[in-house]
Amino acid sequence: MVSSFLLSIAKDYNPHIQRVAFENLTYLRGQPYGIAWEKTPGNLIIEIDPSRVICPYQALYVFYHELGHIMCGHVAYRRALGGASPYREAEADAFAFREMRLLDPCGHVKEETRLCYSCFCSKSKVCLKKDPPGGKI
Repeated sequence: MVSSFLLSIAKDYNPHIQRVAFENLTYLRGQPYGIAWEKTPGNLIIEIDPSRVICPYQALYVFYHELGHIMCGHVAYRRALGGASPYREAEADAFAFREMRLLDPCGHVKEETRLCYSCFCSKSKVCLKKDPPGGKI
């Protein structure tokens, strides 16, 4: 399913992004949450696996993470890069956290975004807002 809403946001960052879609990515090694790739030169694609995300915020995080790979120059002209480096993953995470405003100006996690931040970092299988550690929000 193509998301015209997310595509519109993506095009504000890079007009060469041609498609943002929710697709089954289980055929890829490691079953990623999302992937950014260049189908043909100048034709960038972002795909998010809806079976892996547990809430709209996590889907938005995956979107911004993959957009971060594009904006940081991590994308190549092929679908699977064979594994991203920890540095590239950290750089894409930082882009997503910044764009989603999860951090304060000093780079510390904001109190009101603490649970979502923890969920994104741990790739939680349950929503921490619905069932937070210790039972309190």
